[in-house]
Amino acid sequence: MSVETSHERKSAGMPAPRTPPRVARLRPKLGVMDLLLQLWRAKWLMLLVFMSIFLIGLVVTMILPTRYTANTRLLVRPGPEYVVGHAAPGVLLQQEAVMQTEAELARSPEVAQRVIGGVGMARLYPDLAQAKLRARDRGIYVVDQEVLDAFANDLDVGFAPKSSLLRIAYTHEDPALAAATLNRVVTEYLEYRQEVLSGKGGAGLTEQRDVIEGRLAEADRALRDFLTLNSLSDFDAETAAARKQFADISDELAKVQVSLRESGISSRSSASVRALTVRSAALVTQKQGAEARITHLGTLESDYMRLKRDRDALQASAEAFAAREQTERARNELAALNAGNVSVYEAARTPTQGDATKGIIAMVAAIVGLIAALIVGLLRAWSVTGFATAGSLERTLGLRVLATAKDRAT
Repeated sequence: MSVETSHERKSAGMPAPRTPPRVARLRPKLGVMDLLLQLWRAKWLMLLVFMSIFLIGLVVTMILPTRYTANTRLLVRPGPEYVVGHAAPGVLLQQEAVMQTEAELARSPEVAQRVIGGVGMARLYPDLAQAKLRARDRGIYVVDQEVLDAFANDLDVGFAPKSSLLRIAYTHEDPALAAATLNRVVTEYLEYRQEVLSGKGGAGLTEQRDVIEGRLAEADRALRDFLTLNSLSDFDAETAAARKQFADISDELAKVQVSLRESGISSRSSASVRALTVRSAALVTQKQGAEARITHLGTLESDYMRLKRDRDALQASAEAFAAREQTERARNELAALNAGNVSVYEAARTPTQGDATKGIIAMVAAIVGLIAALIVGLLRAWSVTGFATAGSLERTLGLRVLATAKDRAT
């Protein structure tokens, strides 16, 4: 409804020209009943919006494949490798830590890699397998990582608080393949757990120790050849003996020289002086020989120390590897005793019902459709400029409606 207003202007003695009336649009004030009536009038538009969105959701659910989830549960009993104390309050915290550790082992990329290799990438993820074949010339690392990520998304590992049951689930489009893959996950997880607890390094340590011992034998042989080539039996002992001999000769020569000076002063017999002179000359010769010996050993010392240092370092490494090998052997024996700490409580079975993804999508589509239809209906109701009821007219214009008549044109 609209309200028309006009204004007349008069000039001195002349009639004022008539201006076209200005129409002011009034938005109806809607009550609850008015709003419901407008929504009812827009029911077909709302139904169209709802059905469009809901049908889109149904199409999506029909396109998506049905996925099946296989479940298994493992019983985890803490073994001696997890014992850190005897206090009762610490038992629960330790159990939580044990379960978290076992869950991380089950989610390990190493386990996923073994399962994918055992079951077959073409069976689990055929699309990614085709992409791997196409990308072989350009490198396959990214595709392999995509497969691991896809497997991690399909694998779910968890446990309930204060529980010793480890729950593992795997989702796939093929229910039989989902159960078979999950059983393979359990097998590979138990084997990988055994390797981790045993250190997985005993054989490697033995091989490394053999290599070190071979290098040690070569270094020891090189040191012996060096001593033999230079006519030495013990470099350190002969060096110490040469220095001691040089010191003794120097001391004795000093004493002889003092005796010669005293003999000259006291004018002793010439025979005594000649004997001291001969002795002094002999000592000088011996001192020169000892000094030459020390100099010669000094020139060989750097090579000897290098060979000896290499031999000693390799010997220390061989001893360290031998000690680590014994430690790993003890850990392997302990791990073999504790291999039964994790046992299958409930084996995986072939699932018969798919997951609730399709139902959730349909429900979300219905909710979104209802919300969108309601919004469209409200916009339609608020955009109407007419008055649906007499009450709306009275609230908008402040006028009392005396009577209503049905429009025969409608």
